[in-house]
Amino acid sequence: MKNFRRSVTTTGPPESPTNAGAGGGRTDEELVRATLDDRPGASAAFAARMVCIHRYLGSSTAARGLGSAAIDDLAQEAVLRTWANRARYAGSARLETWMIGITQNVLLETLRRRADDRQRR
Repeated sequence: MKNFRRSVTTTGPPESPTNAGAGGGRTDEELVRATLDDRPGASAAFAARMVCIHRYLGSSTAARGLGSAAIDDLAQEAVLRTWANRARYAGSARLETWMIGITQNVLLETLRRRADDRQRR
C-alpha cells in the first residue's frame, strides 16, 4: 500500500486543514473553489494534480489490454469529466482519490461497452 500511495501523489504530502498554512499550501477544497472562482494559478495547480489519472491508467491491469491510444483517450475523458464535475467535489476524500474514482468509472464504462460490442458480433 505504501508504494501505491507514492505512485498517485503528485505534489508531496496530502494537504489537510492542519497543514494548509505551512508553505502557503491550499486544502483540496480550497483549490477546487479557487478553480471555480477562476483565480490565477488555480487551474494550473488543479491540472498538476490530474497527473494521477494517467498514472492510474498506466498501472491498471484492466487498462493494460487496451493499448496506448485507448489509454490516452480514457485519460482525456477522465480529465474532462474531472474538470466538468469539480464543483461536486465534497472534500470527503483526497482530491486525487476522487479523481481516480472518476477515472475508474470511465475505465469500467469503456470495458463494458467493448464487452457489449463483442457480444453483438
